[in-house]
Amino acid sequence: MDSITIDPAVYRQAEEYAQEHNLSVRELVERTLVALLGKKEGYVLKSEEELSPSVRSLIGIAVGADTSDINGSDAREEYLMGKYEADIH
Repeated sequence: MDSITIDPAVYRQAEEYAQEHNLSVRELVERTLVALLGKKEGYVLKSEEELSPSVRSLIGIAVGADTSDINGSDAREEYLMGKYEADIH
């Protein structure tokens, strides 16, 4: 394994950011490099138990969503028709 040297002030900022996002500095650096360079072979997503509580609270929030109406235009039209239908008649 190779090591790198970075500016101590930058490292402190990375530590703070990582801590705020429930990551290690290593995970932060790896994720940043993967995002910059592209997919990493063998990269595995965290299990649900490894996610922060705030992220876990979002799981399932979109259950039952109509995936055929990706941009929501059908839902918007339906809402507006219902809202203004009484005014039309």
